[in-house]
Amino acid sequence: MKKLNRLNAIVTVILVLAVTFQTGLSSVAAPIKTPRLEISQKFKMSGADASEDDVICEYTLKGVDGTEPLPDGSSGSYTFSVKGNGSFGMDILVPADGDTGSTSIRYTKAGVYEYTLERTGASGASAERMSEYKLDDSKYTVRMYIVYDDTTVTLGCIEVIDEKGNKPDSICYVHEKPAEEDSTQEEITTEGSTPPADSSVPAKETKVTKKPLTGDEIALVAILSVLGLSFVGIIVVLIIKKRKAK
Repeated sequence: MKKLNRLNAIVTVILVLAVTFQTGLSSVAAPIKTPRLEISQKFKMSGADASEDDVICEYTLKGVDGTEPLPDGSSGSYTFSVKGNGSFGMDILVPADGDTGSTSIRYTKAGVYEYTLERTGASGASAERMSEYKLDDSKYTVRMYIVYDDTTVTLGCIEVIDEKGNKPDSICYVHEKPAEEDSTQEEITTEGSTPPADSSVPAKETKVTKKPLTGDEIALVAILSVLGLSFVGIIVVLIIKKRKAK
């Protein structure tokens, strides 16, 4: 009898340990879901965070088909604002969830709901100061996977895709102000120093050219040669005549 009681006790302990282990394992393996779409923005100056608390940027979440659920009963698109280095979140609700406010999106049917998200405006600062920033105009695709789990509709996951096809873990718009370039240049000169030669001015070249012979000069030489020969011929003829006369 004692052996039977001991056996029952051992079996009970084993069952309790098995149930405890299985419960702990399932709680560890269960995926953690965040039913919230979060959009944030940052202002940066020369790569470092900048404080621009009075700058407000507007963003628009728009359904691709125009029939997707949106916050606050909006139809087609929903525009919201983010101030400074802040963020804006939208709760993703299913029929079993209670109401959490006007910024929540409620789904009643399973399916894939696709949206586009982009910046559509900026205000709160002077136009001159805003022009110093390169505002982030990235456009994202947001997909809500709503699934039917046993007897109810629940959120499967939220998928975010940027313009390059990447899938970031979060949506953050970064507005940057580039560093100012120093356009001043100092000229250092030394007294008595010879200024550098200006390579842009070509050196003068001295050319020696012969005057070409023209046709007039060639004709004059020929005429003088003929006259010289004729004169010599006349003298020779006169000498010969004188000798014959003697």
